[in-house]
Amino acid sequence: MSEYPPAPQPAQGYGALPPLVEDRSGRRKWWIAGAVAVLAAAAALGAIVVFGGDDAPPKPIALPAAFSAYAIRHDSAAQQLEAGIRTSIKERRKGEQLLKSAAIGAYGRTGGNAADVVVVVWPSSVGAADADELTRAMLSLTDTNTGSEQVGPHGGSSRCVSTTISGQGVPVCAWRDDHTFGLVVSIGTVLGTSHRTPHQLNAVTLAFRDAVD
Repeated sequence: MSEYPPAPQPAQGYGALPPLVEDRSGRRKWWIAGAVAVLAAAAALGAIVVFGGDDAPPKPIALPAAFSAYAIRHDSAAQQLEAGIRTSIKERRKGEQLLKSAAIGAYGRTGGNAADVVVVVWPSSVGAADADELTRAMLSLTDTNTGSEQVGPHGGSSRCVSTTISGQGVPVCAWRDDHTFGLVVSIGTVLGTSHRTPHQLNAVTLAFRDAVD
């Protein structure tokens, strides 16, 4: 019997998974691939972003060092994850410009030893579409009512769905308000360190928005 789990299958609706990444001990960090696959949804953003003339893209939002029960991580695994996401965005339409305005961070539970969620955030001024249209585009949705969640005090639109990665349902949320828009992916669900529904991930998303808005 193989000592490794089965290789991940392509995520439904988000493109093929990138190659596996191995650490020095030889154990496969294929959870990173799952997160990058979800961010392939950013391909839809190329058609609905604003970069006028020779104007420089707006600067990235400053990420909080912590929010709620989460703290940002800077270990090698988090750095690999962020690098993979940057590569994924860069390869998309208008990717170079999108990347200049993107803030990317991996957060783990306070006192934990692994990433639990990953966030990708842009200033709201980058998005040309209205709030509902933009959140649907980020999640590759067509139905106006699909994935709709509570928006909290910041208003706008918040949507959460579950995408299939390696046979697991992985929650991902997209939001847009007057200040920011972005994605939150439940990495802990891929790692097996946490198990969330999309609705539960929206609570994490709202807490993050409280910290950046």
